[in-house]
Amino acid sequence: MTFQFEYGDSHVISDTPHGTIVGKIEARHVPPLDDLDNTLRTALRNPSGSPPLRDIVKASDRVTILAGDMTRLWVGTSKFLPVLIDALREIGVSPDRITILLGTGDHRPHTDDEKRLIVGDEIFSRYQVVDHRAREKDDLVFLGYTSRQTPVWVNRHVMEADKVILTGGIVYHFLAGFGGGPKALSIGTSGYETIQNNHKIALGSATEGLDPQVCSGITWGNPLFEDLVEIMKAAKAHFLINTVINREKEIAALVAGDPLQAHQEGIKRVQDFYGIETDVMGDMVIASAMGYPEDINFYQVYKTLDNVTRVAKPGGVIVLFAECREGMGNEDFAHILTAFPDNAARYSYLESHCTIGGLMGFGIALWAQRYRIVLYSSMDPKLVEKTGVIPAFSPKDALEKGAELAGDDPEIVLMPHGSVTFPITKPHEE
Repeated sequence: MTFQFEYGDSHVISDTPHGTIVGKIEARHVPPLDDLDNTLRTALRNPSGSPPLRDIVKASDRVTILAGDMTRLWVGTSKFLPVLIDALREIGVSPDRITILLGTGDHRPHTDDEKRLIVGDEIFSRYQVVDHRAREKDDLVFLGYTSRQTPVWVNRHVMEADKVILTGGIVYHFLAGFGGGPKALSIGTSGYETIQNNHKIALGSATEGLDPQVCSGITWGNPLFEDLVEIMKAAKAHFLINTVINREKEIAALVAGDPLQAHQEGIKRVQDFYGIETDVMGDMVIASAMGYPEDINFYQVYKTLDNVTRVAKPGGVIVLFAECREGMGNEDFAHILTAFPDNAARYSYLESHCTIGGLMGFGIALWAQRYRIVLYSSMDPKLVEKTGVIPAFSPKDALEKGAELAGDDPEIVLMPHGSVTFPITKPHEE
């Protein structure tokens, strides 16, 4: 069988190795919205759990719009932002009273070309578009502590605005349960200290590694998500627009309104699109991170592995296609993966030096211990080896190595949209 999986800006094409394909787990086919602009205008007039936008924002208000960074390019900000800007213009808000704040979290800053790509040429040329800087205390305002003792530092552009509009995209998320919602503010535009303390909540015991309640698919009851909500409520969040993409990376749904209620409505769409019930498990899972920007770096590929491991048998093989053009993508992530002899040492370090990057690196290291992961990427093979992952030099080499590790006639599962497809495993019938 020949398959084609996304990789960077292109595809890898190869034959599957010897074995039996027992399942192909992929996102459902959902068409894009017929009329995105009209759908959003309608949602702004009839939002979920909120008055219409025109009743929230006044012409004299200073408005800060939170938007995702380059790793969230798939959200489609440049497609819906003009409609939001038009709605604010109709209310009477002038361009000089609107700031678009790019929620970088602790990611790198953007070039001007990248900013144009995120928001669109016209909006970049007419409006203030600024990067959040999580480590610059002068750019932040301290608001106290959450009930879990997370210090709340938030960008000044948020706190000094009269109205704050969150935007983003909703997918299954390995820590917050689902992306979008409060993450735009509570991670995207919060201080480094806030981000790291929030993510430390995910660290469980020495035996379990990560707290099992901090995982994909759970919001309420997930202590990390509940902490994000507290951070958002301590700051300002007046309205939300979130998109849901289909497997072709087109906007297939959107929600608008109250930041919590609209987010929960969007979660239901994501579950319909990407929550795939299955009873198959593979000796070998062949997966793609779904191309750029989902595979921009190894750090972002964590999301794919989180999904893929759900259908890999214990001790099984994962063959992953992810370009990782920007390498590891995070210094703490790279450090925890490459500078320690074993997972016990990693856990001990994280107890006193927990960062989001370190936490995610620890997660990769745990999976590399439980499974055999073969990665075809553009990264230096010697660097890949240091992470406990097996490097491959071509798609063919990746499959041959995977087949050799999987043994005779392995049962194979294919996951072409690994970054967004969430397998919901159900027990085999007796």
